[in-house]
Amino acid sequence: MDVRNYKTNIFVRLLFLLFSVACFAGCEKFLDIKPAGVVMPDNLSDYRAMLTRVYQGFPTDLAKLSLRSDEVKVSFDGVNASYRPSYEEIYTWIDNGSLSTVTTQWQSYYYSIYVSNYLIKLLANASDASDDTKQLVGEAYLIRAYSYFLLANIYGQPYSDESLSSLCVPLVLDNDVEEVRVKSTLKSVYEQVEQDIEASFGYLQVDRWEPSLRYRFGRDAARAFACRVALYKKDWKRAIEKGSPILSSSYELEDLNSSSSKLPCHYRSSEAIMNMDLVMDGDYLSIMRASDLLIASYASGDRRKELYFRTPSAGDYRVQRGDEKEGESTAYRITFRLGEVLLNVAEAQARLGSLLESKTLLKQLAKKRYSESKIADAEVMIDAKNTSEELLEFILAERGRELAFEGLRWFDLRRFGCPQISHKLGEKEYTLNEKDSRYTLPIPREAKESNSNL
Repeated sequence: MDVRNYKTNIFVRLLFLLFSVACFAGCEKFLDIKPAGVVMPDNLSDYRAMLTRVYQGFPTDLAKLSLRSDEVKVSFDGVNASYRPSYEEIYTWIDNGSLSTVTTQWQSYYYSIYVSNYLIKLLANASDASDDTKQLVGEAYLIRAYSYFLLANIYGQPYSDESLSSLCVPLVLDNDVEEVRVKSTLKSVYEQVEQDIEASFGYLQVDRWEPSLRYRFGRDAARAFACRVALYKKDWKRAIEKGSPILSSSYELEDLNSSSSKLPCHYRSSEAIMNMDLVMDGDYLSIMRASDLLIASYASGDRRKELYFRTPSAGDYRVQRGDEKEGESTAYRITFRLGEVLLNVAEAQARLGSLLESKTLLKQLAKKRYSESKIADAEVMIDAKNTSEELLEFILAERGRELAFEGLRWFDLRRFGCPQISHKLGEKEYTLNEKDSRYTLPIPREAKESNSNL
């Protein structure tokens, strides 16, 4: 993220996007944005170009959420002083604190949703649709679902029986320029996410794209997505049902003992299922360091500690994403990968009391993450978790170790009860209390100014 350019209008940056005039008009009324350079699409190539622009411009909020979590501490050495206040406000959970606050990309999510709505309405019921057209429709359903899933987990309360009726975000499934949008319940948003995922399977033609096109959704990504959604919904049986086919497929965990291994979040990793999200760009990499809590959680022989981070000075663990100066960090994109699916299934099994099955999966991961001389110690550590509570506590910590700085830690903290977090900035310590209301972000000020119903 470039703080200097963040407030640049998304439609100006996507000036040549092929999109319909009617759809843009709907966006303008609802989101108060003024498109330019609009060209009417009229063939499959145009529609694919439209969706590609959505993939390329998809919101990059996951780093902001990591900055709120317990996996991070900050260093502002060498950072432009004009950027610092925005980072500090995110790090200390000050939302909409000033006009310069860098907010989440509300407009961009609804931009993706409007494009998806347009393509679904135009192409989903075509009687003579080609396989390429069907694939496009399937991806549109999933982009809409993924947008709403993130919106629900940023602006909605953590999913629980008690929060289902709470208001979340507007659920927009058309491009009606006259309709006044109001918030939908958390339950309604999650139901729509699941409906869209299931609908996508009727159209998708590709299981897994080649690495250069793996930013696109395919069947395997849809399965991994469904697994994650079920986990967040506490639907443990469904999480296992959706994740197990991926665990038994041709994907392989990266062996971090091998000299030829890649970081699991590299787009060419053997674990990569889908690689749309650039979680950590150069700006965030320059300030983010692994927290003392995270570093202390790695046991002796855990290869992730030395490979996930760099230590230019004692105690200063920088996030390892290649050489940012050479642009190599852009190779580290991750949306869904095998390691996460394995942990999702292992957690669901532990929740259901299937401890042996859960431990078996955790040991499979340990064999690829610990030095060979320490694998047996790691297995003993896993076997020592004799109750569901002990194993789940281990799994939360293991998710923190395995998925560090991949954009999921904030969501995991919400799922596991919104624990207290402390951040130190200079000599001052800031605290996010247990079950603090700030675990749910407020809708950005500019969105509320455009729509008083928010």
